[in-house]
Amino acid sequence: MIPTDPKEAANLGKAWGEAVTDSVFGIADDMKKVKAKNIATKARNELVQINNDIAKNNALLRKQAMQEIAAEQERDRMAKMNPAQREAYKKAKARAALDAHNRDIEAENTKQVVMAVVILVVLLAIAGGVAFLMMVK
Repeated sequence: MIPTDPKEAANLGKAWGEAVTDSVFGIADDMKKVKAKNIATKARNELVQINNDIAKNNALLRKQAMQEIAAEQERDRMAKMNPAQREAYKKAKARAALDAHNRDIEAENTKQVVMAVVILVVLLAIAGGVAFLMMVK
């Protein structure tokens, strides 16, 4: 209902004006807050990514350092061996590497055989189901 009294109309207009102003500027303030949160989140995610990259690099450097230390220790041990011991050590090391390689190949072959058996069982189950359905007709 439209007020006829000028004071009531002024109060109503003031109330409406405040409501509209709060709505418009409140939305703008909310948008600024959301944008600020998004920027902060993006910065935090970038820091996490940088920290993850640093951790990966540190792990790689640690691994390389351990390999270098192991190689140095092996050279020191070999330097203290006589030629016959050195030759026996080299042969044993080569045999161990070959055995490890063969174990890897055997594990891969076993995996492939298991997959082939699973596929065969599935195909037999399908064929059996088809045969059963044909017998039912």
